[in-house]
Amino acid sequence: MSVADNDIYDLNLQYLLVLQRTARSSVKEAELRFGVSEAHAMRIRDAGIRELQELAHATVTVMQPRPFFTDLLAETNHADARPGSILRSISGA
Repeated sequence: MSVADNDIYDLNLQYLLVLQRTARSSVKEAELRFGVSEAHAMRIRDAGIRELQELAHATVTVMQPRPFFTDLLAETNHADARPGSILRSISGA
């Protein structure tokens, strides 16, 4: 495996583990925070570590940035930008 493949595997596995922890706490929260369907959140919630590791071996990232992330990057000079406000409200900052 190349360095990029290893990095993508690590990124994917960490993403899936956080998604799983969130879904185990609340499937609805996982849906909202990760932009996944209820069925996908439940599948990841119930998956074993081996299945998560297999999914993490994809050659591309298993996650996609949320649409407002793109807007956030485009509006970095605007402190009151809506995407930034959303992130602040989620994080409690």
